[in-house]
Amino acid sequence: MHLLQMLIVSTIHSVSVVGATEFNFQIFDRWGQLVFETTDMYFKWDGLYKNQIPFDAVLFTKQELSTGN
Repeated sequence: MHLLQMLIVSTIHSVSVVGATEFNFQIFDRWGQLVFETTDMYFKWDGLYKNQIPFDAVLFTKQELSTGN
């Protein structure tokens, strides 16, 4: 395994959400393909897509949340 791949695999991605009642988190590749999605505010993403390390490391996130107010 390539060193860069090992570093990516060992990285866990998460966010901190305080006061939200609804939450949606999405990660897209540079071509707009959805590679990860969750509504779990306490998620941890291991960086894998279809059990593979994405070759293209350019990723974008979209977060939506509601506080119920």
